[in-house]
Amino acid sequence: MQRFTTTLRVRHYEMDALGHVNNAVYLHYLEQAAIEHSEQLGMTMQRYEELGGVFILRKMEIDYRLPAVAGETLEITTWVKEMRGPRSIRCYEIRRQVDNRLVVSAEAMWAWVDRKAMRPRAIPQALLDVFMPPPPLPEAPKPLLCSRCSTPLEALGLQPLRQNGRPNLFGGQQSVVVSPELVETYQCPSCGLQEIFRDSEQSDD
Repeated sequence: MQRFTTTLRVRHYEMDALGHVNNAVYLHYLEQAAIEHSEQLGMTMQRYEELGGVFILRKMEIDYRLPAVAGETLEITTWVKEMRGPRSIRCYEIRRQVDNRLVVSAEAMWAWVDRKAMRPRAIPQALLDVFMPPPPLPEAPKPLLCSRCSTPLEALGLQPLRQNGRPNLFGGQQSVVVSPELVETYQCPSCGLQEIFRDSEQSDD
């Protein structure tokens, strides 16, 4: 969900009899913000013509929260909430720049219409890719490194918790099971060190 914000200064001829921005004027503010958002993403009217369609406003719901007056600077934020089939749901917020207080909130339903047949059509994939891009793929986990030589460890799987015991007849050390608990065990292919990981903590075996 990509948010776009534009600003404008309220003009005197947009006032109503009470000296506030006329309710109908907000529709122009919202439409202009949607157009600028589309153009910023490369979706100009020429591009829409190439795709063979145009967005037509089907429904608009507006909540008027606070009045705005001539000379005030307003910030209009818009974003596409959903695209499905021929429908596009777009949200809007208008705030006073001086104190960030919400003046208007709105939600509109736009329909993608074939320019020749003037019938609703499924929104083209080219538009979906621009307005509703898929979330970025998660980063690959970083490899676990040997605490002795910093070589990437190799997983040995779940194994009983062990520790080195007494020397054996051949000069090595016997590995003794000290707990039946299974723990994630790793081994360094370079120096042979085995390590276990439990509760995000690294330990030597």
